[in-house]
Amino acid sequence: MISKIYIFLALPVCPELHRTIFPRNEDVGSFLRVSGTVVRVTTSKMLEFQRDYICSKCKYTQTVKVIISV
Repeated sequence: MISKIYIFLALPVCPELHRTIFPRNEDVGSFLRVSGTVVRVTTSKMLEFQRDYICSKCKYTQTVKVIISV
């Protein structure tokens, strides 16, 4: 017996889930459907907010946190 796996590639058309413009602040935490064209995709980058340095002589660990300036 062969079982079928159904994959839905689109959400149903619901006005409360769909935005034609960029999502706004009140949409944070909501599940949205955004339509558009992907023009460029890059690999994900890890945001490094701290780094540990270990002394090779005494094995002391120094944690350095990033200072973000805008």
